[in-house]
Amino acid sequence: MVDRYMADNVDDITDVLDMPEWDEEALKVSTEGSYGEQRYNRWTSEQRKYILLDRAFYRKPPGVQVEVCDLLTREKQLICVKRMDGSDKMSHLFQQGSVSAQLLMTEEEYRANVVSSLRSLDPGATFGRAEDWTIVYAIATGRQGMLRDSMYFFAKAALRTHAQAIKQSGIRVAIAKIQRSDASS
Repeated sequence: MVDRYMADNVDDITDVLDMPEWDEEALKVSTEGSYGEQRYNRWTSEQRKYILLDRAFYRKPPGVQVEVCDLLTREKQLICVKRMDGSDKMSHLFQQGSVSAQLLMTEEEYRANVVSSLRSLDPGATFGRAEDWTIVYAIATGRQGMLRDSMYFFAKAALRTHAQAIKQSGIRVAIAKIQRSDASS
């Protein structure tokens, strides 16, 4: 049931998005950052001209902070990036995307904040319609084959739950594999 849902409802845009390879050792030498994901996001934003939103928290109401996504593209793709290091980290990743999608559709100030970020790439950008937007889960792994086939079962089950919530808002959901050259998982 989980695999069928993934195949029918979660687009794999690995080839379309073509995320750069994640080489941790090379990034340590070439890119500033305190941890691997931060270095990868910074490097990718510079290479692809994406908006870097990693660690850029939306803070409303006071005491609440939400990370919109890690990378934002001109095509209205909110890319959430994580290494596939365990189902618990994957669950956090999927929750990040579903919370962001919910706020994008229900909180005017949140939506305005995201569109304002997008305007640094496209000054004429507008929100448009929900279906113009995509939450993309970009997952780094050294495993061979398609991402949906190499994901842990509990991660796929969590993705299914969060994808259903996102799709109810009208926003699209996709996955994209990031090839890791420095790891076997």
